[in-house]
Amino acid sequence: MIRLLWVEDDASVRRVYRPLLRAEVGELIEAEDPAGARAALGRADLVLLDLNLPPTGKVEAGLSLLDELLAE
Repeated sequence: MIRLLWVEDDASVRRVYRPLLRAEVGELIEAEDPAGARAALGRADLVLLDLNLPPTGKVEAGLSLLDELLAE
């Protein structure tokens, strides 16, 4: 069973893809911002990361979080 951490700030995207992802993984853990992703990181085996995240909505926010996640 894979525990997937999905970091996506767009609620409509999460609503559409949630059933598909849940059908494919053992446990789906959702985070809508970098703070939520940091809090849930220890529970995940795999991360699916949107790069355009708050607060800026630019790729740099997601890449910064990616650096943090890789360091963990």
